[in-house]
Amino acid sequence: MLKSIKLTLIIFSSIISIIGCGNNNYDYKSLGFSSAEEMNLSFSKGYHNKNKYTEMMGIKNENKVPLESLSKLNEVTSSIPKIENNPTKVDEARLACSNLTTCIDVMLNAAKVENISIVLETAKRIESFEKPERGDRKIARKLNEQGLAAFKNDNKNEAITILTNARNTDKLDEEIISNLVYVYSENENYLKAIELAKEGFLLNPRRASLWLPYAESNQKAGNKSAALSAFWLAWQFSGNKEKMLESMEKKIADERNLKLKELYISGKSWVIDNKKPNF
Repeated sequence: MLKSIKLTLIIFSSIISIIGCGNNNYDYKSLGFSSAEEMNLSFSKGYHNKNKYTEMMGIKNENKVPLESLSKLNEVTSSIPKIENNPTKVDEARLACSNLTTCIDVMLNAAKVENISIVLETAKRIESFEKPERGDRKIARKLNEQGLAAFKNDNKNEAITILTNARNTDKLDEEIISNLVYVYSENENYLKAIELAKEGFLLNPRRASLWLPYAESNQKAGNKSAALSAFWLAWQFSGNKEKMLESMEKKIADERNLKLKELYISGKSWVIDNKKPNF
């Protein structure tokens, strides 16, 4: 529960916005639709996830997000630019993705050219990799709560110790590893946060609440290119883009870390204003 540790982002859904043509190539059930026809009709209206996008478009602003930005968001989500699906490039990506590390690199490089097809294909490939066995989830979750409580009390080292114990108790819990990545990043151990985030992608390569702290850690460590690419992936995997936009606005207004502020300014300019950065 990153929200519990002052992270304003919500838990993101595991399905990203599907861009471009060839809708029938996607599993309508995994996107929440009852049929391929319903999926295609929704796609034609600019909604690419039945529940999240219809909910998002109906949410009132409540003065949390500047109206200009909210208007931009509505334009982006209701008129998503098409990205050409290139079967040859997808096949090349599939061949290049032989292990977790190379697959993550493929996803980051695909983000730079905004190729959603390769991102999806690579995520699917990672999902086929062998996963750790389920541990004692009940005990792990109790430890997770204790770790978050320690973090809220500004005991970062204690929080890391407890959350590490929680992760070792159940290595299949992706929320615990997300929290641990975030706490490591807040404790300025960016390389460890990046390393752990990669392990988390093995559990769920579509988890935005892993891609975002991965982006922040890379930015703080000086890896701006990786940070921006990961930010783009976090946006694509976001299940509630209005909530993420609200978080961007808050970071831009309040963030004291200039590197992070720069990330959110550049990231927002990319995903909202379509001003692609130079890599």
